Amino acid sequence: MPYITMCQGPKCTANGAGLIIRDMEDLAFGVACVEASGCMGQCGKGPNGMYAEKSGAKGKITNKLNKYSKLTEMLGEVI
Repeated sequence: MPYITMCQGPKCTANGAGLIIRDMEDLAFGVACVEASGCMGQCGKGPNGMYAEKSGAKGKITNKLNKYSKLTEMLGEVI
């Protein structure tokens, strides 16, 4: 099952990452594992998420995940 890692760094959290990870968990239920991470280093573009084939692996980072439509777009790339 693929992994979606959601940044929980300070700037992403200030931009709603705490709520966004819950939305992604709901959307991805049964199709991807969702986990939290520290800063992804793209603070000015956050909240950020990353897709990878396994936990802890480097993958494609998606920026500006502050809208539900962006979350569904990211998930569409995963499944």
